[in-house]
Amino acid sequence: MLYLFGLIAVFLTSAMFLSKQSMLGFPAAIFWALLGGQAYIMHVTTWDIYFLLAFASLLGMVTFTIYAAYGLREKPDYYDQEADVPDNGRQSVQTDTEDGEPAEDKTSDGFYGETEPNKRTVALRARATDRRTGKPQKRKMPWGQFR
Repeated sequence: MLYLFGLIAVFLTSAMFLSKQSMLGFPAAIFWALLGGQAYIMHVTTWDIYFLLAFASLLGMVTFTIYAAYGLREKPDYYDQEADVPDNGRQSVQTDTEDGEPAEDKTSDGFYGETEPNKRTVALRARATDRRTGKPQKRKMPWGQFR
């Protein structure tokens, strides 16, 4: 049974890298874990070959195949799909400068969108401007003291 788990785990790991299919990483990790568990059950002394196989497959190959599957995942290419991005109903307004060169592309709804910022955003921006201007801040009272 140990050889079968090892053969399936090696086959799945090599097939994952050869075909660059990240979906084979999870089954490979499962079979590496099964191989490690079976080898751990079979070991007799502390440092025999079964113990080393269990240690290497449980801590090494399971982690390796999970990270390899994560690395082989299909990453979307956002830069080539700019034409597919919806414009959410915004109209682009472009004006020419005095030099005759086109100006920056601006949207009609402004930088922050059509809605007003909420109270928390307004408070955070006010606090940030207070820090930039050097306005003295409130001193915090030590714990346990009340006003």
